[in-house]
Amino acid sequence: MKPIISFHLLGITFQTWGLFFAIAALAGFLMLIKEAKRKKVSLDLAYNLYFIGFFAGIIGARTFYFLIHPQYFSATGFLYFWQGGYILFGGALLALIFIILYLYFKKEPILNTLNLLVIPGLISLIIVRFGSVLIQDNIGQITILPWAINFLGETRHPIDLYFILLDILLLGLAFFLDRIKKNRSLFFWIMLFLSVGRLIIHSCMTFISAWDANLDIIFWSLALIISLVLLGYNYKETKELNSQKA
Repeated sequence: MKPIISFHLLGITFQTWGLFFAIAALAGFLMLIKEAKRKKVSLDLAYNLYFIGFFAGIIGARTFYFLIHPQYFSATGFLYFWQGGYILFGGALLALIFIILYLYFKKEPILNTLNLLVIPGLISLIIVRFGSVLIQDNIGQITILPWAINFLGETRHPIDLYFILLDILLLGLAFFLDRIKKNRSLFFWIMLFLSVGRLIIHSCMTFISAWDANLDIIFWSLALIISLVLLGYNYKETKELNSQKA
């Protein structure tokens, strides 16, 4: 399969990844509004969270990409966000920082609000991943496994398919924890399993540089540690509250 970087439809040229990004952004927005209504959260808050996360996420993901690949940087190229060139953890990190700061100054419940973002975020991520599959965004290591894909004449791990599978499993887990278990630590559980999954997939990936590889593993290792600490703290806090009620 050759990368499908762009395609033509009705005389218009579409950038493949950019189109999937736009669809993902719309789907995430609609799902966030639906979740806000279901959980009786203010729609004004939902709108603000979306736009803060959207713009901070783009800036963070683009910034990290050009920090890792400075040879591709240009002032105008930075603004062409529809053409691809993103680092997931860069966008997630900056979006999370801005959202938490916003919630803190607005005196909104931080954990409950972060839980609200999980399912819309995962749905958006899955859609973007399909765009990554079409452009063959991530390159896997050479393998002889039966599900390997051909890339430039070599059989390699289908990294983007691994990402899609991971994100779909996380989405199923999120629905289970949120809808059935009503788990108040939803955000931390998803962050935990996302970190574990990313660290596993990391071992199958080919990176452009050692800096790129090291930054990836450092980030997801820290995310794993933080999620474990916060899950432990939240469990202790919940146990103390339950004992007080008893």
